[in-house]
Amino acid sequence: MINIIKIRFITYTLSLITIFIGFYFVFNYGIKFSTEFTGGTTITFEGDTIKKEELKNIITPFAKDT
Repeated sequence: MINIIKIRFITYTLSLITIFIGFYFVFNYGIKFSTEFTGGTTITFEGDTIKKEELKNIITPFAKDT
């Protein structure tokens, strides 16, 4: 019984560590947040820059009014 708990604990911690490493690489190399001099936040996504207004236009149709 103790061995099963140890194995589950080890697997859960390893999976959490790999998930956090994946998020780290995604946010550092996949998506780069950069603020321009105009104050607008642009998100570079594999070379394509999306401005904040365009991102609002993309996101707002999916958001539901509560």
